[in-house]
Amino acid sequence: MQNRRESRRGRRGDKRADRSIDADGSEPPAIRPEQLLAEAERWKACVGQRAVYPGYGVALIEEFGQREIGGQVCEFLVLRMTSGACIWIPIAKLAEVGLRPLVKAEEAEKIWEILRTKRRGRGARGQTWIRQFREFQDRIKTESIFGVAEVVRDLMLLQRDKELSFGEHKVLDSARTLVAEELAAVQERAVPEVLAEIKALLR
Repeated sequence: MQNRRESRRGRRGDKRADRSIDADGSEPPAIRPEQLLAEAERWKACVGQRAVYPGYGVALIEEFGQREIGGQVCEFLVLRMTSGACIWIPIAKLAEVGLRPLVKAEEAEKIWEILRTKRRGRGARGQTWIRQFREFQDRIKTESIFGVAEVVRDLMLLQRDKELSFGEHKVLDSARTLVAEELAAVQERAVPEVLAEIKALLR
């Protein structure tokens, strides 16, 4: 009995070890300190400019600040969101959170093209509503602004066919705001104006 338990523990241990080793037998590369430093320096040069915090929207890069945590002084990038909220991102997490510059003007035009497209993207008919809802939620958090624009289009087209649930309305409002904020920032327009144009496109 004991031997069987040890054997099972051994097999589980082997699986855990396999997950941490690449196909060539080496350990997966970690982000090196010099890479973190380069990322921090890149964003330090952008203080005073706007960037996009995926899932949260457009933010002004206010400064690099310091806080003492557990007896250690840590450096943070300080963001001021469009809503007025202040977010502190640890330098070591900058790459992980996916902070990125605003899209370029030509890429903003691609977003409008997606919104004008009348076909249904992913989130096809036949899916259960809860599965489709979760897919839309995940895409807002993990996809590019183009993927978020597709969520806006797909939910607004779905709204023509049926009344959206409370959750679907929340996802649509969030996605639409994310898209409108970035388009407004790139095209130097007011967010309410862009929101109104998006709604008119898919009315």
